[in-house]
Amino acid sequence: MLRTTVQCLVLGAALFAGCWAVDLAAGGGLHQTVQQPVFSADANLVRVDVSVLDKQGAPVRGLTAKDFTVAEDGHAQAVQTFLAIDVPVADPHVAAWTRTVAPDVQDNQEPGERRIVVVVMDDAMVPFEQQMVASAKAIAKSAIDQLGPQDLAAVVFTRDNRHAQEFTHDRARLLSAVQTFSSGGHDPSVVGAEEAQRESPLYFASINALRRVAETLEALPDRRKALIWVSVGVPFNIEELSNPASPFHLLLEQWKDAIDAARRANVNVYGVDPSGLNGMYLDVMQHKDWSRFPSNFSREDFATDRARLHQSLLIAMSENTGGRAFINSNEFTSKVTQIFTETGSFYLLGYVPTDTKADGKLRKIQVKVTRPGVTVHARMNYYAPEPPGTKVAPDPISPATAAIAGLVPRSDLPITLTAASFGVVGAREQPVAISLGIAPPTAGATDEVTAMIEVFTFDGVLKQTVRVATQSRSVRQGGVEQQLLAQVALLPGRYQVRAAVTNGTAGKTGSVYADLDVPDVTKDPLTLSGVVLSTTPEAAATPADALAALLPVVPVTARTFTPIDYVGAFLRLYQGGTQPLAPVTVTTRIVSDQDVVAFTATETIAPEQFTAMTRAVDHQLALPLAKLAPGEYLLTFEATLGKTTVRRDARFRVR
Repeated sequence: MLRTTVQCLVLGAALFAGCWAVDLAAGGGLHQTVQQPVFSADANLVRVDVSVLDKQGAPVRGLTAKDFTVAEDGHAQAVQTFLAIDVPVADPHVAAWTRTVAPDVQDNQEPGERRIVVVVMDDAMVPFEQQMVASAKAIAKSAIDQLGPQDLAAVVFTRDNRHAQEFTHDRARLLSAVQTFSSGGHDPSVVGAEEAQRESPLYFASINALRRVAETLEALPDRRKALIWVSVGVPFNIEELSNPASPFHLLLEQWKDAIDAARRANVNVYGVDPSGLNGMYLDVMQHKDWSRFPSNFSREDFATDRARLHQSLLIAMSENTGGRAFINSNEFTSKVTQIFTETGSFYLLGYVPTDTKADGKLRKIQVKVTRPGVTVHARMNYYAPEPPGTKVAPDPISPATAAIAGLVPRSDLPITLTAASFGVVGAREQPVAISLGIAPPTAGATDEVTAMIEVFTFDGVLKQTVRVATQSRSVRQGGVEQQLLAQVALLPGRYQVRAAVTNGTAGKTGSVYADLDVPDVTKDPLTLSGVVLSTTPEAAATPADALAALLPVVPVTARTFTPIDYVGAFLRLYQGGTQPLAPVTVTTRIVSDQDVVAFTATETIAPEQFTAMTRAVDHQLALPLAKLAPGEYLLTFEATLGKTTVRRDARFRVR
């Protein structure tokens, strides 16, 4: 069950567990749930996201429900629920690191209205042409750069997902995925059935990727969802493929399925063509072998037709899902900006259809605005509910398993998570310290809490499962977060840690997810462990000795402190390889959200300070909280050995 769920965005070979999501809300500590906009919970309610733009493409704000009319299959519908929504944007007055450096603690609390953005990089269809590949990366990078502070984004590919990135706020991880993009070798100048047959696996990979992403996003019904399809399109003629005898008729059916899936999930597809102005035409003209064509054959007409076929599908896929396509341009930043403008300020309309039949049929939606001179972008249709009894109920699973298997974490119970790798030179597997923060019971109450922690590879393979249970506890045990501790051992590589916590007394379960990189401390010349923070007095932890053999401190997930708190930062340095131990320079900085350096220190760690057998040394810092003004801060450790420099970050807040 879980393996199927976490692989639902695997596009092509099962290489990417793309259904995972991480909520890296700033601050990182447990906090009160943000009040969500109240939107009708009527099961029959149809939700329509509507972008209203003026002639310059800017959002039109200030409209009311009276400014909108909605019709379904030509019949007027009463707008029963209405919200005007503006997705938060990054504050331009704060330091850039608040956007580019992800918190080291993840939580599961909803931060308010946000977008879900999936960048689908079509490595199946983008030709092997240097400028197109570079433009595809530029489009994706521009999208990542324009993400709002609360947006979740993922990067997936249509052909090779070994380096794809599941949902995260971490721009560095998203950009790293984009950088791996390469062409699958699509030839846009194919002619004849035989050549098209050779290309067909690429066509199917592209279309099926869109379908799978849309099907996955259906699990998030109340989100603004944008799919940015970085592609030159797929060159098939809809009329020709309509013939059931065509060997590519199945491709047409797959395309229809992709559109249907996007409609069901309320996903807007925005196609962005990286080939540029007349790019596909020029590519065909330049690379096509014309020697086998008759002398009177029109190269220009052939190239024009191929380019048209590519763009037609890109346009059709976008317009049929409430988005739009951006083609024939060598400038991409403004196009991506337009996508975020349209999806960042919109109106959320809800109506209960007058047609109450549950027949599963496609119904057409038409939204109009009384304001003159505006353009309206909204989903054009949706599917009515299926008739009763047409869906098979899934096998029952435990609340903890369901919480871990979700597309996004479950927020019913507030929890926080940090995972840090602490290597052992010479060991095959590296120990990882995991700490879960759980809120205290309410006054006068007692409860029992259990946790299930599972670690997956990026292709959805479950590597380890750990279960932790607390004793019956009460608010008298400190009235602060309690830490549930666990230790796992993993080979160097990329992982995701997923944890579900159940409060049996309250009957609530929450989950939280975190990305984890385990470095190779044996091979790499210089490595830093993760950074953990600890408090004095020591935080209450269960089991109390779970990390005692690994760390001299109890790591806490809290990242908000007062000036009178005593907080220490701890990490470990390793010198791998076989070279003699050498001096390492460590520079520590604390920078405010106004980009002001509040603390800096540099020291050199002598070779003899490293333990000869483990080639490791501990490094600690007492945070100077009493000297810091209220605000957010970035703690950075940077270590240098010869030409090698490595860095670790931790974010915290002083109130």
